[in-house]
Amino acid sequence: NGHGTPWYFSKKVIDIITRLQPGPHDQFPVRFVDKRDGKDYGVHYAFYLPTYLDCIDVDLTQFNAGYGIEAARRSGFGLRIGGKKPYVLKKKSIAGWHIWRATRENASLTFISDELHDQLRASGAEGWTYLRCDLID
Repeated sequence: NGHGTPWYFSKKVIDIITRLQPGPHDQFPVRFVDKRDGKDYGVHYAFYLPTYLDCIDVDLTQFNAGYGIEAARRSGFGLRIGGKKPYVLKKKSIAGWHIWRATRENASLTFISDELHDQLRASGAEGWTYLRCDLID
């Protein structure tokens, strides 16, 4: 499908995401049942996110291998271990987006807007880890 591995979200989370950002993404319901004991975990939603934004300022973000695009690639776009500096994102690149992937080179690197963050926290959604980012104009 070209969208990578899906996440599985509750209906509550899907509703929040689609209310803030109706597209472009795909989701469909999946019922989870344990094959061993038949326990039904209910319906969750497979969520595919195809959006990649060129949003990381690689010259200002400190990756494991230093600064710049080559350091980012050598680091798998991972931040410096033990570093105190967050990702630096280009404000214009992310304007109007609430959930997106930052690079095709590391499709697991996903960001959310402050507004989505606040609504997920207020809803009691669990299983999310949040790291603040710096923004530049």
